[in-house]
Amino acid sequence: MNPLLQKIGEEFGLSTLPPEKQEELLARIGGIIYKSVLIRALDQMSEVEQDEFDKILEQDKGPEEIFAFLKEKVPTIEQIIKEESEAFKKETMDVMNQVQE
Repeated sequence: MNPLLQKIGEEFGLSTLPPEKQEELLARIGGIIYKSVLIRALDQMSEVEQDEFDKILEQDKGPEEIFAFLKEKVPTIEQIIKEESEAFKKETMDVMNQVQE
């Protein structure tokens, strides 16, 4: 499994769900959080590192290689994932609370 999605799944405690439900929710939630994480990670990279990252994406490298690159170039990537996951959780709860009012 994609290491970024795995971390997001851990943040949301999805391990108690059946595997097919975990995959479905991770695809939805992960896509949203993944974009936020990448935006923040790219902000922390130099132009040269951003170019390297673009090349990795163009070569269709696997998620493990992408995550390894991000960990090397953005030492705080795990903290960023955690923060973006928490922000998504908060936003989701805020929306749910508004719907219930």
